[in-house]
Amino acid sequence: RMRSALRMKRANDTLREQALFDPLTDLANRRAFEDGIRSSISKWLEARLPFSLLLVNVDQLKAVNSVYGHGVGDRVLVEFGAVVRQASRPNDIAARYSGQTFALILPQTTSSEAQAIGQQLLEGVRQLSIQTDDQRFGVTGSVGVASVTADDPDVYAHDIVGRARAALGQAKQQGKDRLVEQIDR
Repeated sequence: RMRSALRMKRANDTLREQALFDPLTDLANRRAFEDGIRSSISKWLEARLPFSLLLVNVDQLKAVNSVYGHGVGDRVLVEFGAVVRQASRPNDIAARYSGQTFALILPQTTSSEAQAIGQQLLEGVRQLSIQTDDQRFGVTGSVGVASVTADDPDVYAHDIVGRARAALGQAKQQGKDRLVEQIDR
């Protein structure tokens, strides 16, 4: 009985992990991200503590896949994800948000603190060097930042994500390899 219960617990733990983590990058997946953003909003509603969201996009991943193949593109995603993980603090949630976009939910983090974390993340990405069979290339990323302060009106998940997404779009339009903060509420 004990063995059976232990096997069942391991199987349940494995299923939970598979349900909440991205298998390629081993970061939280979109489902875990959505749970995390809802939790951050709930905590904000209770205590009005600031929090921030970074959306981070791998620049030129489509070109990498086209030139070097999807295997190399996957290596870029794994390395990029490792930089996102390194930039995160113990209470942050680092997630793969979608194909080439990552997210960092930063509880109790002001806009200026989030921008500093985002700049640190960009520096880490710039240090990446991906080796193929016959050459080496670098990687860049773009970051969109959205923050919620104590005096913001009610906030919903789609608001903060939409603001971060708009800031990310501006960073890409402005030439990539940069951080933009979305100020419009």
